[in-house]
Amino acid sequence: VNCRSGRYSALYNNGKICQSCPTGTYNPLIGSNSSSACLACDAGKYNPNNGSDTSSACMGCSPGDSSAIGASFCTPCSAGYYNNITGGLCEACPVGKYNEVTGSNSSSACLACDAGKYNPNNGSDTSSACMDCSPGDSSAIGSSFCTPCSAGYYNNITGGLCEACPVGKYNELTGSNSSSACLACDAGKYNPNNGSDTSSACLD
Repeated sequence: VNCRSGRYSALYNNGKICQSCPTGTYNPLIGSNSSSACLACDAGKYNPNNGSDTSSACMGCSPGDSSAIGASFCTPCSAGYYNNITGGLCEACPVGKYNEVTGSNSSSACLACDAGKYNPNNGSDTSSACMDCSPGDSSAIGSSFCTPCSAGYYNNITGGLCEACPVGKYNELTGSNSSSACLACDAGKYNPNNGSDTSSACLD
């Protein structure tokens, strides 16, 4: 049996018949004698038809959708992912971000964690993936980790921001978790600035 392209010969009742390549595949060759001649569409593409004889039968999924290899249909990107190009793959939202919506077609769907929170994981699908920094630490918007408060600052609450020591005080330590870390200038000295990180900020 010399099957046309898009088909292959298969055993049937002690003989051979031409069988169509299934959905999600194509076969450009004539005379194929095995189903392995049916080539799978690439990931990010789909083919809903049987018996296709060209790779152009594999169509690109729309932005917001994608597919596995050999797919006959596309599916929306999961929450935590997005695809912004036709025929592309779903990409994980990066660390420091999350996306609670399925079928997202832009990286802007990945929302940044608030300042004072962090998320070390890719592909997060809920805002609760953004965890609070500990007292003494904090973070900028969209952070994947927390950093100690700089000298001259402190943070005394979970998920809070580093606050500057007030005028008249200083703090030479990093990672302070209490306003008591801000030490008053000695009597007879003054400091007109917030966030001072050395005792020499106290002027005569």
